[in-house]
Amino acid sequence: MVVILSRAFVHTHDFAGVPAVLARVKYGGSFRVTTRIPATKRPGRYGVTGRCGGGNLGFLKHLTVRR
Repeated sequence: MVVILSRAFVHTHDFAGVPAVLARVKYGGSFRVTTRIPATKRPGRYGVTGRCGGGNLGFLKHLTVRR
């Protein structure tokens, strides 16, 4: 299971107080997940990171919320 974290996400799941979405890892290490950004989320740039197996996946991407 991969945990994708961003303060932009809906707060259905969380990791250390940060909203998260969960994705199953496929054979070969790929994963895919979709989520919705709450309409109440303020416009801005939000970081997206991931964790798997108790460790950080080592990436930081950004998404932009616009109105």
